Amino acid sequence: MGKLTDYTGDKYGRLTAVKEVGPYIPPSNSYRSRQYLFKCDCGNEIVAQITAVRIGNTRSCGCINKERIIKQNKKNAIYKGYSGHKHFKRWKGMIERCYYQKHKDYHNYGGRGIKVCDEWRSHPKLFIEWVENESNYRKGLTLDRLDVNGNYEPNNCTFSNHTTQVLNRNIMLTNTSGYPGVTKHTDNRWRARININKKRISLGVYDTKEAAIEARKNAEIETYGKVLYKK
Repeated sequence: MGKLTDYTGDKYGRLTAVKEVGPYIPPSNSYRSRQYLFKCDCGNEIVAQITAVRIGNTRSCGCINKERIIKQNKKNAIYKGYSGHKHFKRWKGMIERCYYQKHKDYHNYGGRGIKVCDEWRSHPKLFIEWVENESNYRKGLTLDRLDVNGNYEPNNCTFSNHTTQVLNRNIMLTNTSGYPGVTKHTDNRWRARININKKRISLGVYDTKEAAIEARKNAEIETYGKVLYKK
């Protein structure tokens, strides 16, 4: 057997290895695992299996989890009386889409510079009051923006059904025409489509992109009474 690696002085997360101590032996006595005494950045000392520390399963003496709980409790205290409200989740989703880079839709919102107005961002109270007292909210509708390039604020927000919101959303990154529902059909022709009542309807194939976009706009006006997409 080769010489065992000495991990004394190595740091993993918040833990620094001080010295090796006796091995961990489970009740079954089926194996032995090397253990070290670790000093945490917070000043506490713990004994832990070196394998667990090296692979990241143990990153502190437990202070990371304590800090996380304290932080969550502070957040809950700030939102006390609102975190259980039926519109709180809607507010939280709006905030995360605009400011949480790991959110699956961040690239379509915060990644494009879309923000939430200061009064709504600071606390859910004013947003919830707007929903209940000033908006057109009804069960089954979802939060939408009138100008898809504009921010979340009272004069740019409304509630829409799914079909309207799909038409009003930002252009997909794969879109080749610059207008929703208009895509390349062949090298020289363009296809226009529109979704109505969750059904995708073809509006025809056109010789120019401009003609296909015009057909799409006319369909929007005929169906919804206005052109829904604004650049």
